[in-house]
Amino acid sequence: QNEYARELLARLSPLIGDELAGALLQRILADRRARWEAGELAKMNARGKTPKDDTWKWRYKEPAPPDMAELPAVPEGWVWATLKQLITRIEAGHSPKAQGRPALIGEYGVVKVSAMSWGSFLPEENKALFPGYVPDDSLTIRAGDLLISRANTIELVGAVVLVEQDHPNLMLSDKSLRLIPASDEVSSEWLLYVLRAPTVRNFFESVATGTSDSMRNLSQEKIRAAPIALPPLSEQHRIIAEVERRLSVVAEVEATVEANLKRAERLRQSILKRAFEGRLVPQDPNDEPAGELLSRVRAERADGNVGKKKAQQLRLADM
Repeated sequence: QNEYARELLARLSPLIGDELAGALLQRILADRRARWEAGELAKMNARGKTPKDDTWKWRYKEPAPPDMAELPAVPEGWVWATLKQLITRIEAGHSPKAQGRPALIGEYGVVKVSAMSWGSFLPEENKALFPGYVPDDSLTIRAGDLLISRANTIELVGAVVLVEQDHPNLMLSDKSLRLIPASDEVSSEWLLYVLRAPTVRNFFESVATGTSDSMRNLSQEKIRAAPIALPPLSEQHRIIAEVERRLSVVAEVEATVEANLKRAERLRQSILKRAFEGRLVPQDPNDEPAGELLSRVRAERADGNVGKKKAQQLRLADM
């Protein structure tokens, strides 16, 4: 009975004590609007203007919810949202003229799409900028950045990574975008994993434009329209922890396989080395010495060549 109770609680834990995701989404949307208003006020203050009333707030456009017609059902307590509802803006970089090699220590570089293609951010995937070019500080890559590629092959366009540390010498390119969450209650880790989920991947592949499979493009509008499954915040944290635990197991297995492959290659080389050193099997003193065997093979080959020449001469004589 105790085991059954534990199993039942495990199944119900996403519901017991968790705030429903609908309430979370409403708070996120409220934070999104508050950040927009703060930004607009800052712009007006920078121009030396003070609003007379609140009519300027009417310019705010509430992001539309996703079209539910073709979306699958989500677990109880979850809701569907669009990425646009969960972020305030998308920041794009640009691609100045660069060299055909990665940046060295003390140099600036612009990231390539391959820096975002393989599950984790790869800072070595960059092109060195020419001396004298200093990127704007707003374009440099920082810890916590959620980056997405807007151009790549059909399988990799929309690939997303979460940057773990600052890279002040690297800048965003025109094919890399930074997603800015709308609220402190939007988990970048959750967005990272949900943007890799089949529903979003299928959406990106269906809306990407371009005539060649080698290079497809996603507009910022299409990225914002991506459907995002949103669970309660506490459940997000549990799912993220479990995903990371399982991914760490996968990484350990991959490391073990890689080590075993290297060990197998070393063993192969050792077997071949011992074989050609005559140390793989016991030596028989009655075996013909290799030197004598080689001499006999050469003699037999020479006798064979003489026989062939005589036969050829006889055929020529009969003609």
